[in-house]
Amino acid sequence: MGIDMETGSSLNRKYIGKRFILFFKVLVVAVIVLAGMGDATASEVRFGLRAGYNGGVINMNPSSFDGEINWVDGSFKFGDMFKLHAGVSVDIPITEVEIADKSYYIGLNPSILFVWKGGDSETWHKNWENETWVQYDGTYKIDAYYLDVPIPVSIERRLSDSNVLGRLEVGPYISFGLSGDQVLTVPTLNIKHSESAFSSEGLARVGIGIFYGIVIEFFGFYVGQHICSGFSSPSTTFYYVTVGYTF
Repeated sequence: MGIDMETGSSLNRKYIGKRFILFFKVLVVAVIVLAGMGDATASEVRFGLRAGYNGGVINMNPSSFDGEINWVDGSFKFGDMFKLHAGVSVDIPITEVEIADKSYYIGLNPSILFVWKGGDSETWHKNWENETWVQYDGTYKIDAYYLDVPIPVSIERRLSDSNVLGRLEVGPYISFGLSGDQVLTVPTLNIKHSESAFSSEGLARVGIGIFYGIVIEFFGFYVGQHICSGFSSPSTTFYYVTVGYTF
């Protein structure tokens, strides 16, 4: 029986997006409130520790994953992933600007993050006669470990005589694959095949993209939410929720 392979993954993707958008809206409101209050204060170079959760979507398109059977000859969306990231960052002020009679700081906010990416998907086999997909009782799993280096430019608003600030960030990032694998398992057919996550049918070993998001800090404590949208093939979109402390 043919099954629409896009349905489940699309629902997962929408669910992730709704959660992310809700939290993002909360941070946006907080930044707007900060922007309308007080006067900006002097800024300086600061360093921070970061850690958090990341989910997202990987659009895979391997043509014959196990080398013999076309198990995943289509676009696979790994949705509702739960992975982790951690690293360090530095906030570098560049200049102060006046917008609507209020002072803001333009800065550079690079970071180095160790990121666990990947997810699980259902296994499918294509029926070439009627161009439909048949689902099998198995899993297609990818786990990969990357060193991500986002280099966003930011505009920051800080309250007078306090340690509370809001910041918008946007800029490029580069991602370096360190290790990982992808595994196809179909117990009913006695199939278990694995290969590098960075094979010709897998993820990009080196990727680039755009990194953007919003940050709130209060008395050194950091809460941020970002999107990493990759330009490499296969296309990827990751959502980061990060907490930390800035010194």
